[in-house]
Amino acid sequence: MITTGQDQLDKIEPQMPAIIAMVNRELRGLADAGCPHVQLDAPLLGMQVNMGAMPARQAAGLIAACFDGVKSKKSLHMCNGNLRGRPASGALRCAPWVEILQHLDGVIDVALLEVKYFHQYLEREAFKNLPKGMTLAAGIVDEATYAIEPVKKIRDRIADWARVVGEDRLWVAPSCGFGRHPARNAPVLRAKIEHMVEAARTL
Repeated sequence: MITTGQDQLDKIEPQMPAIIAMVNRELRGLADAGCPHVQLDAPLLGMQVNMGAMPARQAAGLIAACFDGVKSKKSLHMCNGNLRGRPASGALRCAPWVEILQHLDGVIDVALLEVKYFHQYLEREAFKNLPKGMTLAAGIVDEATYAIEPVKKIRDRIADWARVVGEDRLWVAPSCGFGRHPARNAPVLRAKIEHMVEAARTL
């Protein structure tokens, strides 16, 4: 909802307390109903921090408020948005998100992040500062391209991320937006997933 109004943030800001209360109520409701793992998608906050429009501490405060009182395992997803296959942000980064996650130490269990762009791969060393109690679910397979990455390329990328954050704290995932392509592209998407799984299995 907020992402669709990102060009009117000055009008959305006064509504943030009500929006946070609504999201918190929904997350607590899921947890209280027995859902063992709940996730908050916050692409706009990640983009705002990447572009220098919001301090990391402020973004973390908004996210923490959404999870207040939630008893389940908690995941946070951040990315650079998706506008029909194109990023919505002008700064394709991931390193600034580490500071957000540091402020969320003890709140977030799993950080599900888009790290598929080469610019983001180059910033991977920043994740040495990922809080020790947090798992990184790295969205490393690019669904936006029609090329199928070779298993070796994916395996090498996984190994690099594992070296940075530790094998015991790394999950591998497709990047956000997977499956949005027309059905005729299903074989390409299936091959991408199969290569990712094979790459992860051989490490």
